[in-house]
Amino acid sequence: MIEKKHFAHCMRSDGDEEEERKRLLQIQGKEFVNEKQKSLFLVLSDISILQNIEEAKLQAKEMTVATVTHELRTPANSILSMLTLLKKPNLKRSDFLQFVKVAISSTMLLLNLINDIMVKHFK
Repeated sequence: MIEKKHFAHCMRSDGDEEEERKRLLQIQGKEFVNEKQKSLFLVLSDISILQNIEEAKLQAKEMTVATVTHELRTPANSILSMLTLLKKPNLKRSDFLQFVKVAISSTMLLLNLINDIMVKHFK
């Protein structure tokens, strides 16, 4: 939620139009000659806040995509590696069973990750 700004307004000088025109308004340490400048500053401040929020959202999205991509590629690479090792000639039965075990385990991990993503983002 955007926090409200506090304003300190100067008192008017009675009868002195030139003084009134030149009086300065104080807003969070900034001085303004008139209400238009103050309004413009407030609009630009709000735009700046919204831009910062959008940039933070974009960074969070990029980090999420990078993390999910890494989490999905890790078991996929393990599966590919184990299946590639299974093609070796003269493979001992114990090695064969170990490679299959790792491939099955990695496949289950990958399916669980995909399921978690689907449940979290598409429920």
